[in-house]
Amino acid sequence: MLGSDDNCVAEWLDVEPSVINYRIRKNGEVFVNLSNLTAKTVTIAPCTVLCELQLVTIEDDVFQKNEVKQKKDKVLADLNLDHDQILTDEQRQEVRDLMQINEDLFSVHDTDLGNC
Repeated sequence: MLGSDDNCVAEWLDVEPSVINYRIRKNGEVFVNLSNLTAKTVTIAPCTVLCELQLVTIEDDVFQKNEVKQKKDKVLADLNLDHDQILTDEQRQEVRDLMQINEDLFSVHDTDLGNC
């Protein structure tokens, strides 16, 4: 919920933004948290528009995925694939590419088990 552009509430009254699970025709009351930003008494008339609902979609945390991706890239970059120097540069790159394609199968820390 966000404060509405059409609201008639004084500007010193703050509507707390929040996320609610809204189901058409199956909702009861929707609670709205208001804060009086002053020490003055505020009177709200009946049927006053306080806020409006806006449709949002909550997706997976993009930042968390990016952080995991950075850790996986660092692990791959730090990995010594050819300690004995028996692979050619092309073969080493092929191994890196194969590991990059299947990166979600490998763990990157002690509590990560990878995905199958």
